[in-house]
Amino acid sequence: MYEKAGFVHEGTKRDALLWDGEWVDLHLMAMLDRDWRTVRGG
Repeated sequence: MYEKAGFVHEGTKRDALLWDGEWVDLHLMAMLDRDWRTVRGG
């Protein structure tokens, strides 16, 4: 869903969050301002 909106996967922090007693990975997504303007048509 994020990639469809123009975001790019920049990395993964492994075992970054403790969720309900289980360590889970955190995926980092980002979009540069110039990319946002392209997506928005401005």
